[in-house]
Amino acid sequence: MKNITKAALAVLVILCFIGAMVPASAIYPTEFGLKYPAAYDGKKGSVTGRVTTSVNGTVGIGNAYIAIVNASNVSQEYFNTTSDAYGNYQITGINATYSSNTQTPSPAFPTLAAGMAAYKMYAYKEPYGEGYSAAFGIDRDQQSASTTSVVIFTKPARIELKAERGHVVADGMDNIQICAYMYDALGNPVADGYNINFTVGNATNNTFTSGFPWTWSAANGSLVAPGQGTAIDQPTKDNLGKACVQFGWVDELYGGNNSTIWAYYAEDSSIFANLKIYFEAPTGSWTGYVVDSYGTGYGGIPVTLHVMGQFGNGTYYEIYNMTRTTSSSQPFVGLFVFDYIVLQGAIHGYVDASAQLTDNLTIYGASNNYSINRSRTSIGSIVLRIPPPDAIKVTAEKDTILVGGQSDWIIAQLYYNGQKYKRANIPVTFESDNDTVATLPKVKTNITDLNGQAWILLTSNNTVGKVNITGTAAIMYGHNLSDTTTVRVVGWGTVSGIVTDMNKVGIPNANVTLWNVKWNETLGRWENTGIVDIPENPQLSNDGRTAAVGMYTYYRVPWNVYNVTGEKEGHIWYAVFVMGPFPSDLKDYQNATYVPGSEYGTATHNIAIPDYSYIAPVSITPTPSASATATVAPATPTPTPTPVPTPGFETLFALAGLLGVAYLVARKEN
Repeated sequence: MKNITKAALAVLVILCFIGAMVPASAIYPTEFGLKYPAAYDGKKGSVTGRVTTSVNGTVGIGNAYIAIVNASNVSQEYFNTTSDAYGNYQITGINATYSSNTQTPSPAFPTLAAGMAAYKMYAYKEPYGEGYSAAFGIDRDQQSASTTSVVIFTKPARIELKAERGHVVADGMDNIQICAYMYDALGNPVADGYNINFTVGNATNNTFTSGFPWTWSAANGSLVAPGQGTAIDQPTKDNLGKACVQFGWVDELYGGNNSTIWAYYAEDSSIFANLKIYFEAPTGSWTGYVVDSYGTGYGGIPVTLHVMGQFGNGTYYEIYNMTRTTSSSQPFVGLFVFDYIVLQGAIHGYVDASAQLTDNLTIYGASNNYSINRSRTSIGSIVLRIPPPDAIKVTAEKDTILVGGQSDWIIAQLYYNGQKYKRANIPVTFESDNDTVATLPKVKTNITDLNGQAWILLTSNNTVGKVNITGTAAIMYGHNLSDTTTVRVVGWGTVSGIVTDMNKVGIPNANVTLWNVKWNETLGRWENTGIVDIPENPQLSNDGRTAAVGMYTYYRVPWNVYNVTGEKEGHIWYAVFVMGPFPSDLKDYQNATYVPGSEYGTATHNIAIPDYSYIAPVSITPTPSASATATVAPATPTPTPTPVPTPGFETLFALAGLLGVAYLVARKEN
């Protein structure tokens, strides 16, 4: 009885040891130490093999748990061992199950096929997993060992989740592929056939959600197209450990939101991965030009895009707007571009612009309403309908120029309602009626600038006379504007004189000014209109260092009527004169009742100020002052101190002798 008890205890210890070798989580044999089926004629054989993984058949798995089990019931184990360091194993003493010579099974099996498939090899190794060999039998007639190997299908250990891109466009159609890659503990892709479940996180907090069925939500996006089911349990395939789904179909109302996609191993939800997919609002783009009524691009002005929505009652409202500035660069003057136009709730859009035409006139323009395309660029241009100018005025920078090559700018200014028409690129053609007096360049058509002005240069010849310059702007068919200005080409002379006081005394540094004049019919006299634009005007009369005191001189004075004035300390006088022939055809000089005689060459006009007497400053000669002589008091002599007598060497020797005698007398008495 004691021996039986000891044997039972030994068996229990062995069973506990075997149980400790096989992890509790593994699917492994549950009945251990069973007897082999009855041997064919008492014959035994052996089996050898190697343990590898499904992802790498060239590397053996060392120290794996190896067991020979019943092929028809793999929970029944006959014998176990471990593989060597290279994954090899060998088990001997296995009962034969069939005869290849007689083609019969052992009595334990009903058929030859059952005898030839009596056993399987089982292998388990952490962290790889477990696997079984193909079924085999032991041939009574075979002398060598049977050979069969075990392939362990490695267990999933981790998942990586990858998306085609990190966002989907919330347009109800866009979708992307999301793939889960499952790997074993060695980092190798798992074999095909492992199921991976895909879910979408909660819309508000993206919490992990497992289980079935999963319901599509417009706010979250979908793993399959809406209405096509919820097939989100996908097996790994392609020998890459990969399983994929499509995700998207987000309604445009949810642009700006996001969802978290989860993938987890169907048999162990602790193995999972997740990633966040953003919902990009659908966007579009819009381009066009701003042009005016002439088809000319309008650069440098703001353009506004209005994105419009619609209420349930059918009325429209503006969702938001964007502003850009048109290009001022050639060849894209007037071009504008809007990109990344968010289209959430947008029904249509339109663009508008404005520009200042004159100081008090702003023009506007707008495109039609257009649906904004999601897949391609919308095009909508703006025509700023500009009212055409209604007048042109041609003027000369100088009404009078000198013969002999002097230049003058002719300016044509466009107008609208009496205001300057500030529009560029309108052609103006200039013509002259007297090329013998002055000429224009060969190219006589110029375009207006941003101020609505066109300029051309007129150059005088050597002939005195008048020339009429006409500027014409062809605005549109049957609408031409023109105007003419006159330029006089004249000779010139010199004006000189002396400014004096009432006593005919020259006045230095008097203010001398040459004036243009016109006839005032009401007052019956000439009056100044402006200072003549010639060098050294006004000027100061000479102070006597380079010419006579009070003298002034003006050179190259064009033929005309002038007034020259002299002023000193608020006292002023004048002289009106005509240089060259009197220009009676000019409006300013018509009906004049007093016309001085014409003068040519050098005109002399002294100006005597009748109410002023010049007093030259008095020169003061400085008077030498007497030099003061300093009296020095005699110095008081300093008395010389009387020296105090100092003892000499004789006295010192005498004192020393007296001290010596006193010492000897004292010693003798003692």
